[in-house]
Amino acid sequence: MTNRLTDHVLEEGLKYMSPEVLDDSYGITIRWARERRRISGAEMQKVCLILAACSTCLTDGKLQTPILIIHFNNDVVYPLDVAQDLEEELRGAGVRTSFLAVEGPHLGSIHSFSQ
Repeated sequence: MTNRLTDHVLEEGLKYMSPEVLDDSYGITIRWARERRRISGAEMQKVCLILAACSTCLTDGKLQTPILIIHFNNDVVYPLDVAQDLEEELRGAGVRTSFLAVEGPHLGSIHSFSQ
């Protein structure tokens, strides 16, 4: 019985921990942060168009829905200047943008912000 249970657990675990899944996990948690680069103005325009496609607030081809960037001071992936650069890029692309720097953990959330 123990061997069958162990075999079953290993079999099921390998479905979720395949080399492909591990590579994807590494890619979105570590590789992405280490290899990220500043996005160009043209790329920011594409981001704005994608956001606009999800919004009914598009006027003259520009996103009118304001975006609030919240930066948590203990973020280990994004230093403060990266968040401020994002705000500048969005504003340069014609997006109404606000910025708020707050005390909080890496990958903070509105929940941790409200506490």
